Amino acid sequence: MKIKNTKQYYAVKKKIRDLESVLHLTEADLAKNPDVPSDVRVLMTEDVKNTIAELKEQIAEVDALQTVSSFSVKGFSSIGEAMIKARMARGYSQEDLAVRVGTSQQNIHEYESDDYSRTSLANICKIAAALEIEIEANIILRCDDLTPTVVIVDDEMAVCKSIERVFQRESPGINVLIATSIHEFKEILELHKPDMVVTDLLMGDNSHAGLEVAEMTRSASKTATVVILTANSDALDGSRADQAGVKEVVDKFGPATVDPCNRVLEIANSLIRSK
Repeated sequence: MKIKNTKQYYAVKKKIRDLESVLHLTEADLAKNPDVPSDVRVLMTEDVKNTIAELKEQIAEVDALQTVSSFSVKGFSSIGEAMIKARMARGYSQEDLAVRVGTSQQNIHEYESDDYSRTSLANICKIAAALEIEIEANIILRCDDLTPTVVIVDDEMAVCKSIERVFQRESPGINVLIATSIHEFKEILELHKPDMVVTDLLMGDNSHAGLEVAEMTRSASKTATVVILTANSDALDGSRADQAGVKEVVDKFGPATVDPCNRVLEIANSLIRSK
């Protein structure tokens, strides 16, 4: 986060106004000189426009803090930035926070100058308490690249656990990860390269969630196998499924002779043997 205090906030706003004035004058001068080549016109204005757009994004990011109640943190190194956002969302200045913590404003400034990267965990916990925030974390163990990984994506945890138990019982050498939403699946993809993804088709109000999962998987890995496990195969867009690289569609409530969990396991074992 580039804007970390009120002084910087208003300095950026002033810079935007100054650049907009410069842009206005430049465009006015160009309007008086129609012989100036179009590529030169672009060169004279494009950089200023881009800079203004970037600065406005910084202002918008700060303004948006007034309406949020939580922040997503990707990795421990991002906690510092989230702490700064939390302070600004509370409406506290660095001096206000210093008073609440019982330290100097200079110390808070130094902590925030490098996003708390050199601050002890004890101090981070102390500042979190002063901000009256809670920090929650999901700890994901990275796996050896040689360990086959299967990700189960279903908004019903009971379904995920049923499939997981089958793998634990029949193929304990396979690492099984669970995601109960597309958002959780995205987080897993950032840390893992799954060999296989088993996803429900319908999740919540999203009737094509499974296809979105398949498309995300294909973008992340051309070799991962995707299986859609659904109770409503009639709603599946077959063409889109083919394009997303879906290997097979397994009916949750298919023939009594076909256990869907076992069928998923068969596909996984076949995939592993082929490698």
